[in-house]
Parts: sequence; structure tokens; C-alpha cells
Amino acid sequence: MFIVNGILVVDDDAGIRETLSDIINDHTKRVCAVAQDGFEAITKTMSHHYDLILMDIRMPGISGVDAYKRMISNDPDLHIILMTAGSTDVIDTFYHVIVLSKPIDIPYLLHIIDSM
Repeated sequence: MFIVNGILVVDDDAGIRETLSDIINDHTKRVCAVAQDGFEAITKTMSHHYDLILMDIRMPGISGVDAYKRMISNDPDLHIILMTAGSTDVIDTFYHVIVLSKPIDIPYLLHIIDSM
């Protein structure tokens, strides 16, 4: 179990980014940053440690899975929740990764965050 202080929400859809970060901020009263793609997320994680990253899998430029692989090489203790509107089969090989289907079940997401 760890204390969730900083949360990074990564999604190419601005509406999803803003909605999730607002909900998480209101619920947790903790800092919630946003990134519009995997490259921006990688850059942010190089200068700041986030206790949790909530990231879309399908994004232009670099997928959430590929961004995760890069981020985990810099921070092996990284906790991440991947989100997808598609199949979750590609994620079966990863450890310590939670995968949520879109649309996100907000009460379930908040329960996961609270239990971390």
C-alpha cells in the first residue's frame, strides 16, 4: 500500500483528461496533473514522481503501452492504470498493471485509488 499524492492523467481526448482529473482532484484532494499524449507523459515523469498514472492505451504518436515501457525503465516502482475502449488482451504480459475498459466506471476507479 502507498500514499497517492500525485496523479497523472494521460489521454489524447481533452474532455476525458479534464473530467477524470476534476473527479480525481475532488475525490482525493490531491494533485492531479494531465498530459495529452505518451511523449508528454514520459517527459513529465522524468522531472516528477507520480504515485499513480492513469493512461489511455490508444493515442497518436506513441501508445500508452509503449509509453509505459519507457516510463517503467526509469521508475520500476511506477503504479499505472491503463484505459482502453478496445481489447485488453495485449496487456496480459504486464505485471502490476490494472486495465480498465472505457467508458470508465468512476466509482470503481475511485475505489481502486482509495485502496492503493
